[in-house]
Amino acid sequence: MFHAVSKLYLHMLQLHTKKPNLWLLAAKWEFEKNGSCQNARLLLQRAIRFNEKSKKIWIEYFRFELLYIEKLYQRYLLIRSTGDGEKDIEEEFNFDKYLKLPEIIFLSAAKAIPNDLKLCQQFLNIAGMFRFTEELKERITKFLEANFDDEEFTDWHIRRKYEQSLGLDGLIMKMDNAHVIFNNCIQLYEEEIQKKRNEKIWKLYINFCRDIFHSTPSGEQLKVESYKRMFLGYATCCRLFPENFNFILEWACVCPNLKCKMDVLKFAISKHPQKVEFWLLLFRIVDKLKLSMEETIALLQRAVNSVAAEDAFPIWKTIINWYSCNAPSKLEEQLESALLSTSIVSNYAKLVYLKNASQSVEADALVNIRKLFNRLRLIAPNELKFYRFYINVELSQNLKSSKHIRSAYEFALLEHGKDCLKIWLEYMQFETDCTEGDPCRCSTIYSQPMVPV
Repeated sequence: MFHAVSKLYLHMLQLHTKKPNLWLLAAKWEFEKNGSCQNARLLLQRAIRFNEKSKKIWIEYFRFELLYIEKLYQRYLLIRSTGDGEKDIEEEFNFDKYLKLPEIIFLSAAKAIPNDLKLCQQFLNIAGMFRFTEELKERITKFLEANFDDEEFTDWHIRRKYEQSLGLDGLIMKMDNAHVIFNNCIQLYEEEIQKKRNEKIWKLYINFCRDIFHSTPSGEQLKVESYKRMFLGYATCCRLFPENFNFILEWACVCPNLKCKMDVLKFAISKHPQKVEFWLLLFRIVDKLKLSMEETIALLQRAVNSVAAEDAFPIWKTIINWYSCNAPSKLEEQLESALLSTSIVSNYAKLVYLKNASQSVEADALVNIRKLFNRLRLIAPNELKFYRFYINVELSQNLKSSKHIRSAYEFALLEHGKDCLKIWLEYMQFETDCTEGDPCRCSTIYSQPMVPV
């Protein structure tokens, strides 16, 4: 039966060579159920040939070889226990000879998947599960030190020290001890910061504080201390590296309350008034703080004046949406201003203008919409959805006006007929499907796009 299962796995792998999980499943079966280490090794080696970039296969191959060495050692102990047990059997078992292969696997993985510190850390963590891998762990650590940036290695080394100091026989130490360990690690980071003084080491320091903050239960002194360190770290970075906008955005996000967030963003805007992201985040905070209408309007106007016109679309969109919700009586004035801005802002304003007009319940609403459409379409260029929206408004009327619908289609074709075949088809569909249409006009419409399209 075992032979049949092996053949079945082999046949499956011939069809699915690029599926790492199937290779691992087959190797696991050979190793654990069939008891064939040789077959399992061959499968893992073949899996790597087909999936050289698969981290999972490299990791499991490394783990397999260490498990194999452990089994050999257990077997050796069993055999020696039945013979002369007074000899120092640990010295006689040559671990170095067997550990050469796991080291080669690690180096090959690092070559196949370069510059992946987390992958190398996984190898080191797996090696740490076995008591006979001290020299192997040393060699992996030296490789990390030689092949990765000083900052990355330092960060990894300090984090590893924190985790090892925190763990005691698999049990977590008391939180007051964790606080002492945390401060020791902070001291190591600060020493590196004094040496390097660059953005990278500061970022790694802040990330460490943030990770400790998120992993610590509420109410603990360590949570307060890690938050304070993180907050002050961001404040220092914003002063030292004012051109790095991400530090300011992240700092604003970790502020403890809305007032603090607003102060940070006002500071950021005073340094970088043209940065759209700062204004958008500030608007979200202002909306939650419920400032007076006068203050909010002044802030919105200041944003439009500060940001470059070609970058201002998100600002205009926020302004138009705010006026729609909070000051609808003044919305038209803002839309008129937006029409004079860039084409993307103008097109957005036109669509909002038409939508608001279409929601009117006045008796002459349709007449006003038509007048508005004819005025707005003169402000070129116009998007296709602007024409489509107006056409849909006309089509939704109980008494449809084929004259206005055809006119809208003709204007749309003038601007978009060369690039959009679909609008021609929609025009012909109107003439054939609607009772107000004229199927005889389809031949004329059909002949029109032959030259431009």
